[in-house]
Amino acid sequence: MEKRRFTREELYGLVAVLFVIILIVVLLRLYKRETTGPSNNQASTAQQELSDFEAQIKKDSLAWVKQHPHWNNEKVVGKLFPFDPNTANYETFMALGFAPWQAKNALKYRAKGGRWKSAEHFSHLYGLSEQDFARLRPYIVIHQENNERTQYRNDSIWRQRVEKYTLGTKIDINEADTNALKKIPGIGSYYAGKIVRYRERLGGFVSKQQLKEIDGLPDNIEQWFFITKQIPNQVYINKVSFKQLIRHPYFNYEQTKAIINHIRLNGPLRNWEELRFLGIFTKKELDRLYPYVAFS
Repeated sequence: MEKRRFTREELYGLVAVLFVIILIVVLLRLYKRETTGPSNNQASTAQQELSDFEAQIKKDSLAWVKQHPHWNNEKVVGKLFPFDPNTANYETFMALGFAPWQAKNALKYRAKGGRWKSAEHFSHLYGLSEQDFARLRPYIVIHQENNERTQYRNDSIWRQRVEKYTLGTKIDINEADTNALKKIPGIGSYYAGKIVRYRERLGGFVSKQQLKEIDGLPDNIEQWFFITKQIPNQVYINKVSFKQLIRHPYFNYEQTKAIINHIRLNGPLRNWEELRFLGIFTKKELDRLYPYVAFS
């Protein structure tokens, strides 16, 4: 039997077929590597990054505990002393019993321009529990200074210091400016400004008890004041505009609207009896209005 011999064209064709088969096999292997290899590598990389991150946290925590062994006992609450969270540095927070990350949160908040306006405002610090805040609350002292003059840089504890009055000192509540008011213990720029603005809206104080109408003032604040006997600036009720009348603390929106409408439709109010007849004030409200209202 004669062996079949391939022609040159057939050999070329066979080689071409083999080449195509080999190429397909190679491409299939490359495709498999491309679809499986990177995924495994990514998972491995992500896992490694996570492991490194956890290891770094553990390393940092262990290093910090070695430097501060008292934190091994979670019941350690630190010392208690007056502090201003707007000026306290890292060491101060730590001495008060803050965790390191809590102290850093406070400093980061300030570094971004944040400032706490009251003790209750400070209670919103991320990570500060209600229990910790209750422990610290009596010792939080917020110094309300002029924001344009007060600067907090690089955790410094600089603040403008104001000499305070000694117990027994009294000042005229209707004459004192903000500088005099800030010398009262517990009063800074913020509350000094509130007192002056409220006095201006009233037209002057006629009783020290009116200070209780200002939210947030310290208890027994009236012990620092006396009042000279003088007539406050009065509101000429028949001549003022809606905006002028409602600016007074003792007139609300509905009362102001009723008075202005009555005067517009019926003419001026002539006396207290006519004002009382409108039925928009209680006896207590009329009593406190008495020093401040004039009809002509």
